[in-house]
Amino acid sequence: MTSSITPRIVPAAPAGDQDFDSASYLRRIVREMRVCALATTDSQTGYPYLTSVNAAANRRGQVLFLTSLVAPHSRNMRKDPRLSIMCYVDESGESWAHGRPLTAGRVTLSGMAHVTDTPEDIEDFLSAHKKLSVAVKNGGFSIWKLSPQGVEMMGGPRLAPELRVEDLKISNLS
Repeated sequence: MTSSITPRIVPAAPAGDQDFDSASYLRRIVREMRVCALATTDSQTGYPYLTSVNAAANRRGQVLFLTSLVAPHSRNMRKDPRLSIMCYVDESGESWAHGRPLTAGRVTLSGMAHVTDTPEDIEDFLSAHKKLSVAVKNGGFSIWKLSPQGVEMMGGPRLAPELRVEDLKISNLS
């Protein structure tokens, strides 16, 4: 009997497992994430710029995230709205997998971002981040919404299914 070197938080589905619903798992990660890594293109140097941001999904399953108006990543997105985000959720619902992110389900979404100020998006973001309501309501921060163009999910070497952006769509939320 063999054991894995790295304990898995998310059990690996056997290769070819027809019962594993990767699209539902993708939507679950997006729905439950609270922090994500955000990669933008630095507006001054052209190099990648990576940071962490508070994030949540709105009721349609779209990714929302918060940035300071003066942060480099906000400046970068105003000049070039293309970005990638990577979100983690482990089986306990904790972002960043208790220090073991490579054993948790994670998804990378790439696309275009824009600032949103719709009451619904603000309410959805703040329902996940109640302690940030003062910062959001007093200004100095923006909530951004991602319009994904690409998606890749990973949850260990056996959970690397082919997914489409359509798998995130409203009608597919479960």
